[in-house]
This record gives sequence, structure tokens and C-alpha cells, in this order.
Amino acid sequence: MATPKRLRAISALLPLSDDNGDAEDWLTDAKSGVAFLQQNLCADRLVVYASLPHVLIHTVLAPRRRLKEPNRQHLDDSFPRIGRSWLIEYASVGDRVYVSSPFDNDPVLKGGEKLVFRRGWAASDSIATELSQKLVHALDLHYVDARQAYCRLDPRGDVEDVITVVDAPGKRLGEGVTAVTINAQDLYEYALLAGMGLVVFFDFTRYRRVSFGGWNDLQRFEERTSTLSYHAGREPGVGSFVRGWQVAFPPVTSAQIIKRHLDNIDPARKRYTKFIAHDIRTDRIVDVTCDPSRLANYFQLHSDLPLEMSPAFFRSEVLHKY
Repeated sequence: MATPKRLRAISALLPLSDDNGDAEDWLTDAKSGVAFLQQNLCADRLVVYASLPHVLIHTVLAPRRRLKEPNRQHLDDSFPRIGRSWLIEYASVGDRVYVSSPFDNDPVLKGGEKLVFRRGWAASDSIATELSQKLVHALDLHYVDARQAYCRLDPRGDVEDVITVVDAPGKRLGEGVTAVTINAQDLYEYALLAGMGLVVFFDFTRYRRVSFGGWNDLQRFEERTSTLSYHAGREPGVGSFVRGWQVAFPPVTSAQIIKRHLDNIDPARKRYTKFIAHDIRTDRIVDVTCDPSRLANYFQLHSDLPLEMSPAFFRSEVLHKY
């Protein structure tokens, strides 16, 4: 069940789903979903999957070489099924049994990766939201049920929510809220190193649920570029829709990734926190850092440096945090 904290994390999504009393300006403005997607690609956290009333967003990875000049018609027809996964399949021609990937038969997405899966089975009434294990393992993440997130420890030792999962079933079909967000830096670095780009498939369809009987007098329009393609329509007093795909490439370079990792492991680049400590060796209150080269231990009998086992002082807020 989604917590209020998790629902706040996807607050930018909710206006796309809220019909606000069936207001006319909301009904006929499904195209505002495209503006949300463009802003989403620049955010610190990316919504990579969302399924809620009037909103469907599904992001997958595809080989960059196929996205530079993508086959737009194939992408128009490719909207990936969220339940499609790896399968052991049988081919009657040649009596062949093989492992099939989710995108084996897609000329643009083949060799790509699904990030989010929704799976259920006959022995359960619920449908589980699962993440690509390749992605989870590469980022060294672990699922923490209490936080509804895939987490790791940050450089300060705090638990960091890298991928968050909102899963709130509705009372009726189509009323639930499912959303997955991920730290943008992590996803973009992973995609670049894997030779992938992002393809965001989307469908925003707005209508009055209590009275909608189909489209009659649609005003149709579309946009077709190498990175954004959609077809859309609006009918005053009835509703509107926009359905298509968007391609994005990681806004990071290999050199930037290498530098960030060097900063983490190169002792010369490290910065150490300062503490006020009670030096056990001299019985004095001193200012110290965690820099190993500026601390001593019991085996260094003639060192004048503070002992590394000396107790440090913390403000009460720090102690309460842990």
C-alpha cells in the first residue's frame, strides 16, 4: 500500500490523473502530459513507469545505434506490454526450444531492456511490480519493504532510496495507482554504460468516466520528429487523448562517469569530516578529522597524533537521527 510520503513523491503526476470535477479545460488538455514528460527528463528523479486513471507511462531501454534514426512506424506500433517478460518458448519449425527476451521480435527495441515488470499468477489475487534484476544488481540495490524502495547506503552511511515503488490498488479496475521513480543520475549512467538510450511510451486519455460513449467529432493533430512522435485528438465536451513515444539519450559522458568514480576512490580527492574529540592519549579536547594519515593507533607508540579510537562529540540532533 502506498504511504502519504510515496504519494507526495509522485505529486507531479497526480494533476494528469485528477479530473477536477470533469472541468472542460482539463478534459481537452491531454497534451499537457507531453509537457510533463519533457520536464520529467530534466528532473533529479525520473518517473519511468506510471499507471493510474487517464495516465500510462512506460520507459524502456533500447540500443543507442537504433535510436539515432529510429524507425518511427515500428515505434508507433511497439507500445510494450508491461506483463511481457523472459520466456522459454517452443518453435514448431525445426522443433526448437529457446529463451525469448521481451523484445525479441521488435526491430527497434531488440537488444534493449525492460525496466519494470508487472506479474501475477493464478494462486494470487495481486499483481507484483518488479524491477529489472540486471539494473538492481548493477546499482547494488536491495529492496526494503518498510521504505517501499530499492536502497543502498550513501557516502554518509544513510539509507538512500534509489528506486521507489508506489503500488496502491484501487477498489475498481483502472482506479489503482502504480508508479516507479529512479534517481536520474543512476539511470543515465547505467544506460550510457550499457550502450542504451531511453524510449518513453505514453498514453494520456481523458474523458468523463460516467458518461463516455466513444469519440464522434474528433479534432485530430500529431507531431513527428526523430525524438518525439504522437497522435492526438480532442472533442469539446467529451475529452482528449495523446499517445506516442519520446526518445532521450543520457545527458552524461564516459569521462564524467570516470571522474566521479575516481573522486570516490582516489585518496588525494577525498574530503574528511572534522570532529571535536577527547584524545585518549593526551587527555585533551582536540579538533580531528577522519583522515587516516592524521590519526594514530596503539601500535604507533611514539606518534603525537590523536588516537583513532578517541571518542568524538556530536550534537543531540545527530544522536537522535541514529
